[in-house]
Amino acid sequence: MTRPSPLPRTLAGRAFTVHEARRAGLSRRRLRSRDLVRPTRGARLPTVVADDHAERCRAVLALSPPSAVVSHVSALRLLRVDLPSRLARDDRVHVTVLEGDVAPQRRGVVTHTHATDGRRYRGRRLPTAVAGGLPMVAPERTWLQLAASLTADELVVLGDAMTRRRTAVTTLDALRGEVGAAPPGARGIRRARDAVELVRPGTDSSPESWVRLHMVRGGLPCPLVNAKVYDERGGFVAMPDLTLPSLKIAVEYDGDVHRTDRGTWMRDVAKREVLRELGWLVIVVVGAHLRDPDALVAMLRRAIRSRQ
Repeated sequence: MTRPSPLPRTLAGRAFTVHEARRAGLSRRRLRSRDLVRPTRGARLPTVVADDHAERCRAVLALSPPSAVVSHVSALRLLRVDLPSRLARDDRVHVTVLEGDVAPQRRGVVTHTHATDGRRYRGRRLPTAVAGGLPMVAPERTWLQLAASLTADELVVLGDAMTRRRTAVTTLDALRGEVGAAPPGARGIRRARDAVELVRPGTDSSPESWVRLHMVRGGLPCPLVNAKVYDERGGFVAMPDLTLPSLKIAVEYDGDVHRTDRGTWMRDVAKREVLRELGWLVIVVVGAHLRDPDALVAMLRRAIRSRQ
């Protein structure tokens, strides 16, 4: 089988439109070669980057009105946010355009409209940002855009993921500001108002957020997130995932990394031993506990009663 001729340097390794390709001298036959895929009608993508969501977004934007920006779950993918499982299954490209622009109707593309003169965001500018060189809806507005399609708890977990300890893409104040500025009747606004009060910045993983939410929904005290623990002399001891300091209870979530990374496992074993020596009750939660929230809450309730 004949090897396809190399792409021009201006097109190699990125998404491009058929119009760009023809201007660069590529034939119709070359555009049908096996080293190219069609992410959407009128665009091509080299197979080496076919799974790159950013390049798929780039292809869609090149075929969209000038006002189009990446939005919804696609914006979160550009920001590399840890997605709730339901969002993670949506691999379509989402874009938002200004009302009145011709929206692209293509397979694998979902187009949303920002109402500039409509019922909710009349005359309001759509806040935008840039990620990977692509225009996108600002992170806090993206969170609010998804409020209508997620449950309240999923929205909290997403808010936690967007305000991570090490990889935050926004702040709790920015989320609250976006919710406070939203006009009455905006889709999902009631859910967002409830959810934003339960978001806690500084988490390290979504399972930790779910444990905290199950505690709150089960009527237990809301634990602190990644609070530092010190010994009697003021020396730093540990920073458990969740703590109830007044009861000296620490809740730790062990994910797969504790099973596959011996170094991580050994460090956590040593840390927990020190906490126990200082009188802390350390409870380890794993994935199986999250699949039975009632049993998890019952276990934690017994632990709390034992310390009261």
